[in-house]
Amino acid sequence: TGKAFNSKENKSFDMNSLFTIDEKKMKDAFSFDQSKISINMDGLDLSSIPNVNYKDYKVYIIPVLYVISSLVSMKISMNTQVPKKKEDKENETKEEEEIDAMQNMNKSMSYMMPIMAVSISLVAPLGLALYWLINNILMIGERLVLNKVLKDEEE
Repeated sequence: TGKAFNSKENKSFDMNSLFTIDEKKMKDAFSFDQSKISINMDGLDLSSIPNVNYKDYKVYIIPVLYVISSLVSMKISMNTQVPKKKEDKENETKEEEEIDAMQNMNKSMSYMMPIMAVSISLVAPLGLALYWLINNILMIGERLVLNKVLKDEEE
């Protein structure tokens, strides 16, 4: 069992030798060494983690910009919501009360999401925070364009 006949040389060989695994080659193939990865953007390594590289001030640039952009985004989206007048609050129906509760929940979520995202961006590679930053900047631009278009349609 495990032996087969080789017709060229008329020798038998072990079939099990075909399936031997070189452990060093397997370890090298599946090992992950972060020091080998370098994703540089203008001298800032996007694979670095702020929590690990806390002495390097440059790793905090993207998370700080992300916080600023998310606060601006939150401010822009809050300004687009129309506040209710006091006299309207007295005559609310059940549906309007549910909508008001949902708006309050959205308001509290909009304050908590940047805090949560910053805490994640401090323990994750800078590339993730950069992705969130670019997404926020695009969302701010989209909101400003939509506000302008909707304002022009109302006039």
